[in-house]
Amino acid sequence: MVSSILTVCTGNICRSPLAEYRFKQLLLDKDIAVASAGVNALVGRPANESALLIAKENELDLNAHKGQTLTESIVQKNELILVMENEHKRLINDLYPFSTGKVFLLGQWLDEPEIIDPYKRSLEMFRAIYEKIDQSCLQWIPYFEGVN
Repeated sequence: MVSSILTVCTGNICRSPLAEYRFKQLLLDKDIAVASAGVNALVGRPANESALLIAKENELDLNAHKGQTLTESIVQKNELILVMENEHKRLINDLYPFSTGKVFLLGQWLDEPEIIDPYKRSLEMFRAIYEKIDQSCLQWIPYFEGVN
């Protein structure tokens, strides 16, 4: 049983917070901790303005989010780590060899499994990226059905 999920992107102000809060919304009745971090995080920064807007459109509240850097202790304490790009997976596995087997692409079941960074791009791009994040999160939910 998975009791903790970590979503990871680059800066931890766009994709991974959107995935974190979407999982929190979907897993509200489950005893699963969900967090996010970035491999090159903008530490202490709030979620990106466009991410905040997209979140609000989808009934998510990212106002409390603050960017945090991926650390060894964060990797150790989370059972499932879902990343946006293959590069994130490679980097985490290289830095923390013990993480092999628990790091996966969030979008692994999509036709195009990598979820590109919408940072400094249009609101339409953020909406498209959120759709991929939402579809991906929904595809992971059956794997948590046995968790109370």
